[in-house]
Amino acid sequence: ANADGKSGFFPAAVYKLNESPTLQALGIRFSAILPYETSKKGDQKFEDRGTARIQDRMIEREKEMVSATLHSIDDAVIALDTDGRVTMMNGVAERMTGTTLAQSYGIEFDRLASLSLKSDGTPVSVAGGTGTETAMSSADPVILTPASGAAQRTITFTCAPIVTPEGETAGAVIVARDISAMLKI
Repeated sequence: ANADGKSGFFPAAVYKLNESPTLQALGIRFSAILPYETSKKGDQKFEDRGTARIQDRMIEREKEMVSATLHSIDDAVIALDTDGRVTMMNGVAERMTGTTLAQSYGIEFDRLASLSLKSDGTPVSVAGGTGTETAMSSADPVILTPASGAAQRTITFTCAPIVTPEGETAGAVIVARDISAMLKI
C-alpha cells in the first residue's frame, strides 16, 4: 500500500512518481495513471493497438474535414463510380437535382438528370468522363433537367476523373455552377 492507504500497481506507481524530487521541483503531480487493456492477441504489440487507434481517429478526422469542405462549396459536387453511378453529392447538388444522396446513391447520373446545350438542345453526356484520364468542361451554358421534376437550371460544369494514388481511375467528379440568375441580368 502507498501512503494514502491505496494498494495496487497503479496507485503505488502514482505515489512513487509523486515522491520524485525532479517532478516535485518541476511542480508536476500525478493524480492517477489510467490503465489500458493489457491482453494481447497473438503477436500483436501494445504499441500496435495504440497506433491503430490514433490512425483510426486521424482517418475519421480526415473524413469529417472532407465532408465539411464538400458541404461548404457553393457549387454542386457529384461523385460517380466507374459505371457512372452516384456515390456522393453535396447539399447544392441535392437542391439542384431535387433528390437527396440517399435517394440517388447508386443511380446512374443519366437517370438523375439530363444535360443539353442551351444553344441548340444537343444532349451532353458526362458518362464518358468516368472512364477518361482528362477532364471535360462545358464551354457553353448547359441546361440541367432533373428527372425528379425540379426546376431546370442553366449551368456550366466540369467533369474530371477521380484517380487513385496508384493511378487507376475510380470514377469521376462533376462540379456544376448554376448560372441561371446571371443570365437573367
